Amino acid sequence: MKTIFTSFAVLVLSASALFAQPAEERPTNPFWIGIQGGGLLSYNENCFTFKEAGKAFDLLSLQGSVSLGYDVSRKLGFRVNVNYDGKNDAANNSRQSGGGFWPYNFKSISAFLDATWNLTDEFYEGPFAPKAYLGVGLGHSYDITDSGHPWQGISKGTYMTDPNNSFGFRVGFLCELRLSDFFGLFVDFAAEAYTDNFNGLQPTEEDKKASANGYPGYPFDLRGVGSFGLALHF
Repeated sequence: MKTIFTSFAVLVLSASALFAQPAEERPTNPFWIGIQGGGLLSYNENCFTFKEAGKAFDLLSLQGSVSLGYDVSRKLGFRVNVNYDGKNDAANNSRQSGGGFWPYNFKSISAFLDATWNLTDEFYEGPFAPKAYLGVGLGHSYDITDSGHPWQGISKGTYMTDPNNSFGFRVGFLCELRLSDFFGLFVDFAAEAYTDNFNGLQPTEEDKKASANGYPGYPFDLRGVGSFGLALHF
């Protein structure tokens, strides 16, 4: 949690300094709107059970998002990105309950404030703009389905919560092919981490101590996101 708030403070302080950039250092058409979509890989507690059940590809789903960005200078910028996924995948505990496969899924909406760093000045000389970014945000998960687990599930009213609000942070890379001053195509890849209640399942300290019996409690719920998108600059 401390890391999340520290990252947010860095973003805010950076924004204050960047808006003091001389006008000649600011790019033309600094605002941009992006629409993107692609695949998502869920990686939560008990995700190993998907592989053991021969269902590893079920951890993949489709997602989409929209962005509003502003390039403060030729190097640095910010964007707000809002993402929707209709089927994040996870599973309830199996090893502590004598085996079995107990998958469930849930919907999610997440919003991030990203600070972007242009890796080359050639964006203003040529067509490509590779950027790295760091973001902090919030995730909201809801509509968790019932896995049918004998004691760990939404219908049992124990160990799981729905809906959930979580803090998140991420790192990523995007590269835009600028086709004109106003239009571009881009790819975007991110690794996201949310506080552990994002998937509705947050292991207790007792669960973690019992890991020798098979409870794999992660400190975060993780997602890998890959997208292809369109950008409009103005």
